[in-house]
Amino acid sequence: MEVLLTQRDALESKFDLIETKMHQLNAVVNMYQALGGGWN
Repeated sequence: MEVLLTQRDALESKFDLIETKMHQLNAVVNMYQALGGGWN
């Protein structure tokens, strides 16, 4: 049971990392657009 709980915690941490990286990439895109980049 403890192994399953640890695996679940590890998976949740991976999801958190993915979400954090997504926010980071969105911030980079927003900064680029704010500085005049983009297609518009």
